[in-house]
Amino acid sequence: MNVRFEEAATRLSNKAAHRFAETSDQVATEASEFADRVGQWLADNGPVVAETVRARTGDTVDMAREWAEALPERLAKALPVVTVYAKPKKRTIVGVFVLGAGVAYFLDPQMGSTRRDRVREKMMGIFGRGNAQE
Repeated sequence: MNVRFEEAATRLSNKAAHRFAETSDQVATEASEFADRVGQWLADNGPVVAETVRARTGDTVDMAREWAEALPERLAKALPVVTVYAKPKKRTIVGVFVLGAGVAYFLDPQMGSTRRDRVREKMMGIFGRGNAQE
């Protein structure tokens, strides 16, 4: 009984394998034919399709471009003009005043050179004369 069962199973599996091979060959052939038809259709109608797409989207692209180019002018008209003057801080004003007074003090035409010499001598005394005098 086992021999008959094995023979029947073998025949059945061979039959199924044969049908599967035939079916897969048929599917492959149909897929290849479909791909050929699609390729032929694209070759025949591709330029027409591309031109149609360009024609339908061209107006939209042109309108978007015009809108984008006009946007700065529209914004300038819509937004109010606001002028903001920055107030200097008191610390900055005092610093500039002190700096100006110091420059005027040392660049005074009558006593400026004497003051500069006096400050130079005091600085040399504080920091030393350096290696130049040794």
